[in-house]
Amino acid sequence: MGRMSSTDVLQVLNSRQSQSSRFASAQNTLYFHLLDRGIKTSRPMPDKEGRFLCPIRCDGTQWSLVEENEGQDGKGQSEGKQYMVRLFTYVPGTIFYDVPSTPALFHEIGEFLADLQIAMEDYDDPVFRIRRNIWSLEYLDVIERYVFVLKEDWQVETVRDVLDAFERSKPEMMQLEQGMMHGDVNDQNILLRKGEDGEYHVDAVLDLGDTQHSVYLLDLAVAITHLMIECKCMDPLETGGHVLAGYARKKKMFPEEQWGLIRLGIAELFSLKVRALIAGRLSQVLVIGAYTHHLHPSNTYVLTWAARGWELLRRFWHECPVERLAQLWKNVLKSYEERQTDAGSGSS
Repeated sequence: MGRMSSTDVLQVLNSRQSQSSRFASAQNTLYFHLLDRGIKTSRPMPDKEGRFLCPIRCDGTQWSLVEENEGQDGKGQSEGKQYMVRLFTYVPGTIFYDVPSTPALFHEIGEFLADLQIAMEDYDDPVFRIRRNIWSLEYLDVIERYVFVLKEDWQVETVRDVLDAFERSKPEMMQLEQGMMHGDVNDQNILLRKGEDGEYHVDAVLDLGDTQHSVYLLDLAVAITHLMIECKCMDPLETGGHVLAGYARKKKMFPEEQWGLIRLGIAELFSLKVRALIAGRLSQVLVIGAYTHHLHPSNTYVLTWAARGWELLRRFWHECPVERLAQLWKNVLKSYEERQTDAGSGSS
């Protein structure tokens, strides 16, 4: 590899990802695209040969570089499993998970998600269109094969009920606006910085591992879901209203002067379309986490969201019909409208 600084990050792709470097190469291109458009994220760094992906081999005890011409002299290759590695610049900051959540941060993440999608509007690569990913909401039905690991009957019944609702809504959902999206905006890969006002603000995004070309609404649902899980500053069911308020304004989903007129309708529209997606993402995180832990009991990271997640899914799916969710979000959206009106009055 090239010269590393003490703050660079070396990523070793797993065996499956290393079999084909096409997706990783496309990711690297996308990192540069986002950086060029003002989105703060990791920057891929080349090795001494100018490569942004470098093959290495592990024989079980030692790691070694694979030379570019290895195997071309007729002597064959060394034994061991081959992996791909790449180097990133380190992005300083505090992950959202380590900071007390606030409504203002939820609103900022909604704005940032919109900025991220807008920055990728003029980027496309076929690899992001054809890739199937177990973490994509588009393929939520995959988790049906893993529900056997769940310990409670109500968990199985709830997940299957959510899957049924999701599949019924999927044909209409897939007709909605599509484009490039991050796919996994959550509390672990959003970096914050402390501003001059002493408050934390959204600063950067990490990990393009689940990036894909799909329905924008899926991206919004994923972000809302993970923020709901971590919300301790208010009723988690209100979280979506704050995220949506920031997202809708940045995406320019409607003219500014029409905000008050459309406020009620947008809350009903999005709560109706997003409810099954949020419940689906909750189910996805909980089921895949339980299954992964079943296979690898020492992997406790996959249970990060389980403690709060199951109770949230039960409450969200069984106790919060779409009408109530819409009303909660209407109230939140109205509060932003009133703040803007007050601010405008004060400056006049």
